[in-house]
Amino acid sequence: MLESSRTLDLRSRLDFAADRLRASAGEAHVRAKSAGEPILAWTSVEIPAQDPLTAFDGGRPQLDRRMLFLRPEDRFGIGGIGTAWTYACEGRDRFALAEAAWRRVTERAVGDDAGGPVVMYGFAFEETDTAWDGYPPGLLVVPRVLVWRSGDKSRLILSAFIEAERTPTAAVGATVACARLLRQRRDSPGMDEIAAPFRVVDEFPAAADWKQAVRETAHAVRSGRLQKAVLARGIRVRGGRLDASAALRTLRTEYPGCTIFAAARGGRCFLGASPERLVRVRDGEAAIAALAGSAPRGETEAADRDLGAGLLRSGKDRVEHAVVVEALRRGLAGITTEVSGDDAPRLLTVRNTHHLYTPLRAVLRGRRSVFDLIGRLHPTPAVGGVPKDAALAWIRRHERWDRGWYAGPIGWADANGEGEAAVAIRSALIEADGARLFAGCGIVADSEPDQEFAESDWKLRPLLSALSGA
Repeated sequence: MLESSRTLDLRSRLDFAADRLRASAGEAHVRAKSAGEPILAWTSVEIPAQDPLTAFDGGRPQLDRRMLFLRPEDRFGIGGIGTAWTYACEGRDRFALAEAAWRRVTERAVGDDAGGPVVMYGFAFEETDTAWDGYPPGLLVVPRVLVWRSGDKSRLILSAFIEAERTPTAAVGATVACARLLRQRRDSPGMDEIAAPFRVVDEFPAAADWKQAVRETAHAVRSGRLQKAVLARGIRVRGGRLDASAALRTLRTEYPGCTIFAAARGGRCFLGASPERLVRVRDGEAAIAALAGSAPRGETEAADRDLGAGLLRSGKDRVEHAVVVEALRRGLAGITTEVSGDDAPRLLTVRNTHHLYTPLRAVLRGRRSVFDLIGRLHPTPAVGGVPKDAALAWIRRHERWDRGWYAGPIGWADANGEGEAAVAIRSALIEADGARLFAGCGIVADSEPDQEFAESDWKLRPLLSALSGA
């Protein structure tokens, strides 16, 4: 059978990119020998329109080395497979360490004039969260192969880390072999093939314990010890065959206004559909989303309108939201010349949830990287609490489980430090024998345990539905 012109064009572009990478690698090898340290070589070429999720799916032979970041509504996405360079960090200064490590790599990198390199990253909720093997407190990855799509245009970024004492052939060869995976068509499994009954086998903490923690947290807020704390809970499911790529396709279709993300490591995959952007840094400005206060969608159009209007009127939810907005503005103080945002929250509506939402835009004072902004803003009161240190201590004492990457920042950055971070909520960790799903609720003075538990249940539904094929 004759190959399509598109496939032939992709093959020719891959060959062209491979030749350019070899040239960059040769120069990087010279620099590496002179500097006595490895140098990143990269190249970027335009390719026929390519779906980053298809690239992520096509990288299945690299099961433990894939990452994905999609903004479907913005027609933007990045899919990365393989690892050319990686850096792990921990501790309170992990965001500064990540920024310094990435800057050191980009300052010495050898490549084209524009279009790369790009690093993808994920961070645990806290600097001490280490229970997730393969998901350290901070992780930066330059994929060997990265598909970047913006609108109707796609480009391919190939990267290789070149060491002084070795010829570039092996490193470049590994990247080119990884790139060839893009030419292998992989049909997404049908939903009938992946839909299989599974059951909830555990919840952490137990429902009664979690409700008691909500009760105690609300009392702590009323007594003035806290302004707000976010309590999260999780469930563990088993049974059936859970397919990450199929779940991601479902999430992209059903939640186009969210950030769809995934990080496959060590045979597991952390994925989700987050409605919350932590920060985007571009052209000297920062865009930030204050998101707090939620209500379910209605079963009829009239009921849905009433629920949305009720959320906008809710004193409890408005207080919870205002705490987040105030904390974000404080986090931006001193590094901005102006911060603009609405005086009152608006509704942000996704498939199963209404949220109170206030977008903020800030003009940055001097050059600031996305890692700098993450370090100043994370964790926001939307996933942590106020006062921050007291709330985090309270969360550790009352949740009694390691959040890992749940509610941590996940995203990407370019060579200039510009990029984007989403808050990894509405998420799940797929494992060999099932999956763990996570959801949290902001607790303030008027919070009721049964209502908060019900809220956490419907926040778990998007991932339950996507994983089950329902």
